[in-house]
Amino acid sequence: MNTTHPLPNLAQVKEYMEVTGWIEQPPGSGGALWLRANTGVGVPLSNNSHLEVVRSILQRVAIAEGVDWLTVVKRARYLWTDVAHLRAKNDTVRSDSIPLDAASTIMSAARRMFRASGTTSIKERSEIRGHYLKRGDDVAGKARMAHTEEGSFVFPVLIPIDPPNRDSTDQTWLDVGTPEPFERRVVRTFAQALYALREIVIEPANDPVPDQLYALVERGVSREFCVSLAKVLAQPAVGEFESKISWATALAGPPRITDVTIQAQARDLIEATAKKMRSRYIEPSRTFNGKITGLQRNEHEGPGDIFVSTVRNGRHCVIRVQLDQATYRRAAEWHGDGRPVIVEGNVVRDPQQRLYVSDLRRCYPLDETFLPLPDAEATNPGTAPNPDSPGAPPTRKLRQLPRKRPRKHG
Repeated sequence: MNTTHPLPNLAQVKEYMEVTGWIEQPPGSGGALWLRANTGVGVPLSNNSHLEVVRSILQRVAIAEGVDWLTVVKRARYLWTDVAHLRAKNDTVRSDSIPLDAASTIMSAARRMFRASGTTSIKERSEIRGHYLKRGDDVAGKARMAHTEEGSFVFPVLIPIDPPNRDSTDQTWLDVGTPEPFERRVVRTFAQALYALREIVIEPANDPVPDQLYALVERGVSREFCVSLAKVLAQPAVGEFESKISWATALAGPPRITDVTIQAQARDLIEATAKKMRSRYIEPSRTFNGKITGLQRNEHEGPGDIFVSTVRNGRHCVIRVQLDQATYRRAAEWHGDGRPVIVEGNVVRDPQQRLYVSDLRRCYPLDETFLPLPDAEATNPGTAPNPDSPGAPPTRKLRQLPRKRPRKHG
């Protein structure tokens, strides 16, 4: 047996089969037949089966699904686990190892980045200043490190997800699909923060202007996140840092932010961003982000509502957002593609105490960066939204933080 791929137990295999469309038939004395399309697989009733029995079942499931059986092993083991494959590529001839000091720095920095993401997934802010939120810390505390993988220095960070319980939401007045578990929100914030730094700061290769800083904070970037990333890039043995997210099998994740690679040369830009976030106050008060979990429109044409699963005041909630006809059609595509959205507007309650946005300012996917840059409309009319449409963020004016006065002694 390949010890680098430990097998899931039979209970995990059964849950995987149930989630992926296998249907259990009425059981007999010793087991049950599970069917999918024209294929049947016998599964024992007892979960205390020998590993060879589990291996046999996985191999037959893999044949039916048309994949390698080790792929099924991983899918079953990580049914409710997000995995962040973090890779530090060195520029030496040794691709199977990395200096111990660099490895230690990378692992410590990764933990701090996840911890920062845990806090900014609840409340976006440019600088945490030690005020980490316990709920986010609890998720970071549950993270585990799997065995390293081949390919320079690769180590998987495992984030277990509690399966969503729809009865636990306080808004059961509408079928809004599967809410986004908080652990997934933390991992998504980690991934989208890296993606935003690459798209907004690194690719343009310019020090971020206020609008760009605001866009970074909205996506979960903080000074602490930038400082930790810069420490990784500062290691002489690190030529590039890569993050690749494998979303939990049972819960599809956003596809566009999963793979991000950042070159070591970006260190100066990341450090400059961290410095600006320390000197400026950026804390969006009317902005929230999350997964679209439902769509509703009474007529075939006209405005429609989307329902966004998010966190407000530290608690999960679902907020209704009414969109015009054109934006609603686009939002239906975002929903189908699994793309989270950013929404800005005043959140209020209706007479039934249900949350909705009363004055929508903008609504668009997190992986798009609509920024009012100079001459953007003149060079490419399709890149800059109409300032009066829900897709156009306003120009930001950031408040400079006052400098601390030295204490007087005596």
